[in-house]
Amino acid sequence: MDDAYFRDMKDTFLSIDWHQMSLVTVAFWESLGSRATSTIAVLLAGILLRWLIGVWLEKDTSLPHPVVVQWRQRLRYVLLIIVGIALLIIWAPQLRTFAVSIVAVAAALVIAFKELITCLTGAVIRAGVEGAKIGGRITIKEIHGDVVGNNILSTTLLEVNDFGQRTGRTVIVPNSMFLTESAYTETVDEHRYVLTMISVPLHKDDDWLGVQEKLMQIGTLLSEPYMREAKKRFAQFNRKFGFNAPGPEPKVLIDWIDPDKITLNLRMAVPVTEQNSMRQEVFRAILHKGEKTA
Repeated sequence: MDDAYFRDMKDTFLSIDWHQMSLVTVAFWESLGSRATSTIAVLLAGILLRWLIGVWLEKDTSLPHPVVVQWRQRLRYVLLIIVGIALLIIWAPQLRTFAVSIVAVAAALVIAFKELITCLTGAVIRAGVEGAKIGGRITIKEIHGDVVGNNILSTTLLEVNDFGQRTGRTVIVPNSMFLTESAYTETVDEHRYVLTMISVPLHKDDDWLGVQEKLMQIGTLLSEPYMREAKKRFAQFNRKFGFNAPGPEPKVLIDWIDPDKITLNLRMAVPVTEQNSMRQEVFRAILHKGEKTA
């Protein structure tokens, strides 16, 4: 260590107001001593007063013994209340300081363990979400995957790409994200149907009417095997929630944002497990004009 270090230590040591610190220490111990003395005095006074009144009750032969016992019990309760109030008055400043310290410590603990607390709370929320259990498929903050494991702090996902294929990578998601992010669930159930939109971009001068007609034919052909079941499921959904949701029949919607481009959106009901395969079938049928889609 060089001389500059020792000079800094010396300057720091000399800058301390030792006289003020000694006065504060003496004042603290004096305050503590005076309150301790007052506490002992109150306790002794309470004991002495109870003893004197008890002796007086014993000497008063005009009172029946049951009355004396009742007065003794009442005296004990009254003295306990008086002594308690007196002690609260004596130690009120210390109790107030102690309460402030407890609040400060509690706030520090909350800040220090904020992530842990949010993870535990997120685990409770995740436990109540059906699709977030093991075997379900969720999307949270652009992370898409199948739930393969969970604990009180995190959820493990097997990543799924945009084509619905598992990449083989696992993603550890902290449960706190269930508090701060929206989670989209896709329960892997072959009897559940969803409305999906398949977009086909075109130039406005293209034969969009022909493409629209072909999209309708493709959607009708692909959805024909399960249309009856899909209608039944959508009807049950509408009755359960009181909605008037659109039916599962294929429909083409036009989106025109750019002056030179339009987008044809095929809306169709598909099994939740076959969304990506249906999308690929539609794209192949559009790109291979003239070929039939099985």
